[in-house]
Amino acid sequence: MQQKNPRIELICYDAVDGIPTFADSFIMGLYERMKAQGSLSDVFYAYDPQLLGPEQFLDLFKFGSNRLWVIFHNGEVSGFFWLNDFAEKSAMIHYCFFKNIWGPQSAVLGRYILDYLLGLRSETGPVFDVITGLTPVTNRLAVRFLEKVGMTVVGKIPNRCLIFTDRTTVPGIVSYRTRKA
Repeated sequence: MQQKNPRIELICYDAVDGIPTFADSFIMGLYERMKAQGSLSDVFYAYDPQLLGPEQFLDLFKFGSNRLWVIFHNGEVSGFFWLNDFAEKSAMIHYCFFKNIWGPQSAVLGRYILDYLLGLRSETGPVFDVITGLTPVTNRLAVRFLEKVGMTVVGKIPNRCLIFTDRTTVPGIVSYRTRKA
């Protein structure tokens, strides 16, 4: 699918004819940048930071059931997002934006990403009918982001999100966005 906005490029981390679209060092560099900007514990809130390093981060996307895209804005790496929990025509989304795009531009990118995903088509029709999210209530910035990108909040599930650094559970906000018919 061709992207509509020439300033935004979304590249999926995949292997084309056995050749990865990004080098391992590039993917591990995303982890290092996320950690350096202080976003690691917000993005990977349920993970032990002692056990999640660059190599483990790479493995999540190289060998796991997670599908990673790298976000370029005006030619600059501006973050990444990934999908998991695939079921039928749905998936769960997770974002990490870098400081160079923080602020109002991150909501513009978030809406663009959702539009892109919900517009993907295969030979049998739309790839996704719905994209879902689960956000800890303690991440207020992410909760505000949900509304800005057009996600609909369904409600809260008590004690759904483990915040590893505190060893506590907090409610998780369940959200979704559907494909326009």
